[in-house]
This record gives sequence, C-alpha cells and structure tokens, in this order.
Amino acid sequence: MRTEEAVAAEPFDPSFDYTGYGGNRLFYVLGSVDTDDYPDPQSGSEWRYLFAQNNACASSNAPHPADPSFSVLEYEGRFTSNFRYFRDSGGWRARTWRPLVGGGSGYNRMRASVFDCAADLDATDPTNAPAASNSDFRGTGFPQNGDAGEPFDGVSLGASQAERDAAAAVSYDETGFGEGDAATIFTENYLTYLRDFQEPIQRQRIAIARDTITSLINTTPGVDFGLMVFNYNYNSGSSIGSDDGGRIVSGVRQMTDPNRAALVDTVSRLNAETWTPLCESLFEAYRYYSGGAVLGGNKAGSQTPAADASITNGSRYVSPMQGCQPQSYVILITDGEPTRDNSYDSLIRSELGLSGSDSFDGSYLAGVAGWLQENDVNDELQGNQKVVTYTIGFSQGAADAAALLEETALRGGGQYYAAEDALALQGSLQQIFSEILAVNSSFTSPSIAANSFDRTQTLDAIYYAMFLPSDRPRWAGNLKKLRIASDGRVEDQRGSVAINAEGSIADGACSIWTSSAICSQASSGGDGNDVLIGGAMEHVIDRSGRRVLTNPAGVTGELVEMTEDSLAAAVGGEAALLSAIGISDTDELGEYIDWLLGQDVDDDNGDGNRSETRLDVIGDPLHSKPLALSFGDAKGVRVLMGTNHGYLHMFQDNGDSIDESWSYYLPDMLPTLRELRTNAQTGGHTVYGVDGAATAYVFDEDADGKIEPGTDKVWVFFGLRRGGRAYYALDISDPDSPELMWSVSSQSPGMSELGQTWSEPVITKVPERDAPVMIVGGGYDVNKDAPGVGTVDAMGRAIFLLDAETGELMHRFSAESGGGSSV
Repeated sequence: MRTEEAVAAEPFDPSFDYTGYGGNRLFYVLGSVDTDDYPDPQSGSEWRYLFAQNNACASSNAPHPADPSFSVLEYEGRFTSNFRYFRDSGGWRARTWRPLVGGGSGYNRMRASVFDCAADLDATDPTNAPAASNSDFRGTGFPQNGDAGEPFDGVSLGASQAERDAAAAVSYDETGFGEGDAATIFTENYLTYLRDFQEPIQRQRIAIARDTITSLINTTPGVDFGLMVFNYNYNSGSSIGSDDGGRIVSGVRQMTDPNRAALVDTVSRLNAETWTPLCESLFEAYRYYSGGAVLGGNKAGSQTPAADASITNGSRYVSPMQGCQPQSYVILITDGEPTRDNSYDSLIRSELGLSGSDSFDGSYLAGVAGWLQENDVNDELQGNQKVVTYTIGFSQGAADAAALLEETALRGGGQYYAAEDALALQGSLQQIFSEILAVNSSFTSPSIAANSFDRTQTLDAIYYAMFLPSDRPRWAGNLKKLRIASDGRVEDQRGSVAINAEGSIADGACSIWTSSAICSQASSGGDGNDVLIGGAMEHVIDRSGRRVLTNPAGVTGELVEMTEDSLAAAVGGEAALLSAIGISDTDELGEYIDWLLGQDVDDDNGDGNRSETRLDVIGDPLHSKPLALSFGDAKGVRVLMGTNHGYLHMFQDNGDSIDESWSYYLPDMLPTLRELRTNAQTGGHTVYGVDGAATAYVFDEDADGKIEPGTDKVWVFFGLRRGGRAYYALDISDPDSPELMWSVSSQSPGMSELGQTWSEPVITKVPERDAPVMIVGGGYDVNKDAPGVGTVDAMGRAIFLLDAETGELMHRFSAESGGGSSV
C-alpha cells in the first residue's frame, strides 16, 4: 500500500467551477452502476438529472465536517441514499412519493417536483431544503402521501425526539422510502471534473484508500460501517504468532455524526506497515460477528490505530449482529496476494469443519467466505445470521490475486471488482454500497404449484405471497408469479434470473403477470420485491366488477354476492350487523360495505376519488401460503390465498395474466372491520383474519387430471391462526361457484378446548372408514402471550377428528376423556 500510483488523479476541488458556467443540475444513477455508465453532463440526450433547488435531502445539504462552507454534496460531489420524488399528478399514483425515474417517460414530472432521501428519516431530521418551502410546501416535516398534495407532514424542528421517531417511522411505512434501489446523486461540477479534469499525479496507494474510504463514509449515511485492518504479521511460520491476522479498529455502529467523525479519524491514521493476511483477517471477522473469542484482534501491541476495546467483553467479542439485520457484509480490499497467511489453517479447518477441498490457490480464504454465506454465523440469535463477502483488487499489484478474490466473492455471495486506480476503487465501493442499500424490507412466502392429480408432474410456476409491514393494523399484500426454468433457475417474464443472492426477488425482475409498462416505469426496471406494484394487485386495482362473496343466509350453501342486505342476512339481521361492526347509525353501513368491497371511501391516497380501488385491497398474507390447484384444461390453475383483512381470495392463473375469480369475506371478521378501516397508529399488526394456510382434498374418480361435475370433488379447509377459533370447509369442485360446506368453532358441541386455529388441517383416511376425515390440533392459548409464567391452559390441549364432508366431531383426544363417535 506504500507503492506510488502514477495513475492517481488530482483530487476534486469543490471551490473550482469545472463547468465554467456554474452548472447546478444534479445527475443520478440507480442501483449498482459502473463508473463508465455515469451520466454525461455534456450530452444533450442525457435525461438522468434533477434540479438542485428541489433537493429536500437535508443530509446531503448538511455542512461538510472538513469544510463547513460547503455542503456534503458540494464538497464530495456525490451522495448515496434511497431517494424518492413527490408525484403530484398522474393517475392512481398521484400525490405519492415514487422512486426516481429509471427510464421511459415521466422525468419531466419528476424534475418539476421536490425529492427527498431516506437518510433524513434515519436521522429523524425534519429539516427540508429551502426550496421545499419556496415551492409552497411545508418547510419542515417528513414525507407523506396524499393530504391534498402536501408532501411533508409539518413536524416541527422543536418536536421531541420521541415525536420525531414516531413520525419518521410512519413516513417510512407510508411512502416506501428505503425500498428498492439506492440512488447516487452527483453535482454537475463533479461529473465534469471526472470527464475532463483527470490530471494524473503521484500518490501512495494507502493515501488513495484513506481518501476514498473517508469520502464514502461521509456520503453514504444509510450504511453502518466498521473497519478492520491487517496486523504486522512478522511471524512467517505456520504456528500462531502474537501479531497474526487482523484487528477491528472500529466496530460496526450506526453512523451518527459523532460515530462518523470518530471513524473518519481512525481512517486518517491507517498506515501500510503490514503484510497481507487475507484469510486470517476474514476468520477474525467471523469471530467478531459470531461473538466468539478474540484471536488476533487484541494482540497487535502498539500498532496504530489500536484495536477497538469497546467491542469486547473480557476475552470475547460483542457481536454487532445483536442490533442489526440478519445479513451482514464484509468488503475485502487488497493490493496484492495473501502473504504470511497460513498460521490459522489448522484452526480454521477444525472450527469451521473445512477440508482440503475447500482450499483454493493454497488459501482457505474462499472456503471461509463460503462458510459465512452458507451457515448461521451466530446461533445465539433467532433466525439465520449470514455474512456476504465482496472483494476488491486495488491496483495492478492485485492482478496475481484476481482468481482467488473472484472465487472468494463467488462463494461468499458477493462480487469481485478489479479497481486499477482511485476512481475505479471509489466506483467499486459505491456499487457495493448501492447493492447493500437495495435489500428490500418486504417479505415473501413462496409456494410451488404441483399438479394435484399426478404428483410426478411439477408445473413450472412458483407463487410468492407478499406483504409490507406497517405500524398500523392495515398491511398491504400481493401475489406474484415467477417461472422455474428447465435448468432449475427461477426466471421472470423476460427469461432473466429473478432471485438475488439473498434469496429475495431481484429488484429488476419483472414478474410474470405484471404489465411491461409497469416494469419499464419502475426505477429498477422491474416490479421485483415491491409489494405495491405489479402482480395480482395490479389486476385487482384495474378491474371493475369484482366478485366479492359472503355466507348465504342459511347455515351452508353456495356463497352469495356481498351486499348490505346479504351480509345482514348472514349474521341475523341489520341490528346484528351494526352490533358486529360496532356502530349504531344505519347511514354508516353503506360506506362500510363499500370499503369491504375495496373502494377507497376515505380517499386514503388524497386524490379526491372515493370510488376507485384501494391499493391495499388484497391485504397481507402473513402466514397464509398460496395453495395452487390444477382443475384441468377447462378451469385451469387456481390459486387460493387468505389475508388478514378477512378474505380468502381465489385467482385464476392464465399463464401470462391473472384474473381474480372471487374473494370470500367471512362474516366472523366483522368485529375487526372498524379498526381496519380507521387504521390508527398502533405500533404493529393488531388485526388478524384468514391467516391460516389452506389444505385441499381432491377426488378425481378416473384420475384423468380433470375435475368433472358430479363425480369429482375438490374441498378446501382452512383455519385462522390469530384470526379466531374456527375452521371452515368450502366445496370448490366448480371453482367459479364455491359453496360453504360447514364451519366449526370453539362454540360447537365438544369443541370448547379449541384454541386459536394454528393447526394446519390434515385430510386423511382412518381404518374402517371410507370417507375422509380432518385432523387438527387443539390450537394456541393466548394465555401464552403473557411475558411471565402463564396459568394452566384452558384450551389447545386436544386433538380433534372431524368428518371432512360434514364437520361432525368424530373423536376428541384431550386431557379429559375423549368424546364423539368411535373411530
């Protein structure tokens, strides 16, 4: 790292006008983009720009710590965060914060409006750019959707920290900041410097590295950084020496202003007086993430900078994963091959269970990276904590290490970058940080469609139930489809790989049912993991004349169209309906029924249209995985999915398109309707509906793969999980005319011990009985929700066997004597 680099460029000088005309446009790139693809400010066809006067990102406009006369953006020339602009017109997305335009049309509308960044929400900073108030917008506050075209909620600078935190959390949930691709904005001055003023000078590699890392720390506030460096490694033997491996000089921390300043100071004291123990240092990083014993991290004597003593407790590390997402990242930068890097080999093999086959080019570096990506790094925490490893070979000196670095990134789930000069190093790090920031906060539950009649045949569809968390009761949901290619890859409608390294739908993937127009308008080029665009939701919102069904007036029978009258009949009259909802005024009933039918009766998006369909009409499938069933050529493939809004939806998969066959609303869900519609801030999920996974019983008499009237049967059974203490059975032999076969609850004879119905129904046969039976566990007792030691359970201590066709209780196994018919 002490080597002089002749190709180093003269540093950017923010006080010099490289444009010659005071250019004040802000250009941008979305996601991970190579420096060769940066915008060209001199090109008349370049459309990737915004106007500086519309920049409401206070974090980018904050004074730079090195020279407060310049903002961070002016001084560094760039800034990375999740950016969105306020779309004040244009269809159902009007008055909402949208991702920056990624192509096609819409950029003129974007340039005319204000834009903001997720960094301000992370910092809970309600300060907006002066231009925001000059445009007749509120001068303070956090981004919000709707509200008659006002993009900011007006939270004042004098608000308490608790008020700021709460408002920022609501803003995140409402507006989608933090989702999708990160964006890097550049000043016109900086891009002109890159294009026309790259004068080479002599600089040491370590000086280039220090400046590059410092700049990126200052301009990427959404990443929580830590820093590790090599120890001296004077020991050249295979035994473990006192200064082997590497040490963590700054633990992973949230980048508050004091933490950022401390890290920058640490970076300024880096030197190049070391060998290059790549594998040993990555193994030490594993010890840190896992909360394991310190190995070389505090044995570096008087080396500068010293190890960070605050991240250890005695002889062990305090894992940063305790307060972070379950996935962390290591970026390994080297200017040469590994040297003096084999002292830990025996320890690595024994501790991680590696063998000689895990070695590559005489190093276990790739093997350790692969282990970090494939295994739970910290089993003391819930879930799987994994580490993704990126590698950068800096300068020509790293050319000999390229194969090893590439293999390490491949096994580690990251990517290898070759950076021959300072600009390439900066660009490589910028791409990596953009990829890290792009990980979405939405959740998906995949389900593969199998032919229900021939279990040897697997269809090529995979369905993803998706939901977007909120701090309010009403969560949005969606259903998307991808294809399984002949080679096992999961593909989108373009034939591109649709799953990223983290196992989520890639941001740029265009799912099968989503219109190409939606994908082309998206900033990432696809609907990907975005819950609020594409998929089944796109169809449901655009469709008129949806079939919303509910129970018939009798106990069982064909489901009927849901109206005010039919819903009242299903629950025993208008008075019972009012009581179930929790209202007394009959004049309110009409709006509640319209809301149940999906109308935006409260104008949630603030566009003045109260007859359009709400964006969250589907609801969240928190635990209800999709159930895909093939009815043969005539009726096709149908997909069932429950949601916590109280519905069971059926969709018809037409290959490249989708139709909603119907949605069934359970009258038992009426007591949650008022809270769902009001949607007050509650801090999280408080309303549950059809949250259990459905199970199907299929009888195909001639086994021809076609459901034929009269002889063949398809029955569906489902519970509610936290939504209630009941099970339901539908006859969907004709998928377009569903019938309620039966329902049972804790009020049914012999079922008093039935708790919340968490047990997924099992349909099977029992000896001496030809007809199928349904077997379920007794469920969950909410008594167990209490944080302390619970009292004796009053429910859930049973197993029930029911006649699958009638719902009659056949037998009960419980702490008390069994009941029902003999089995």
